[in-house]
Amino acid sequence: MKKFIIYSTILAAFSMPHFASADIVKRACLSSSAKTKSVRLCGCLQVAADATLNGAEQRKTAELISDPDLSQDVKASDSRRNERFWERYTTFSQVAQKYCS
Repeated sequence: MKKFIIYSTILAAFSMPHFASADIVKRACLSSSAKTKSVRLCGCLQVAADATLNGAEQRKTAELISDPDLSQDVKASDSRRNERFWERYTTFSQVAQKYCS
């Protein structure tokens, strides 16, 4: 049921016009060194981020895009805050893979 609600929310977010976002994740994606980046892909990642992450989590995600080595530190951290972020980040990643591939 939880997955159904998450995916329903995401589907609604993908079908709505994209407004009022700071495009933090999109900008980090576009400035990354990834060879497969594109405006379409980075825009899709931003929509997935808007649907699954709050502003602080989007900023942290942008940091991970800019510095991929940082993700190991966050994932391995014993901090409850980082654990909660990683759970949300994992959801974001799953959504992005499903809708942006």
